[in-house]
Amino acid sequence: MITLKILVGVAHGAIKNAGDYLIYKRGFNLLKETLGNTVEFVEIKRWIPFNNKNLHLDAVVNTLKNEN
Repeated sequence: MITLKILVGVAHGAIKNAGDYLIYKRGFNLLKETLGNTVEFVEIKRWIPFNNKNLHLDAVVNTLKNEN
């Protein structure tokens, strides 16, 4: 039996300070711990252009910070 994993990209912009990065990394690790058996998560740095065609992602999660 072949088991296929869902491939999900997690986009973040934690480039400005270490606190943002640590919060993002903790959330990313929680996602992997919780859903890691069925979902494979890929880190996407928003400041680096990426092409979904190269990754063949099933979904993208964008961790935008509310600036208001």
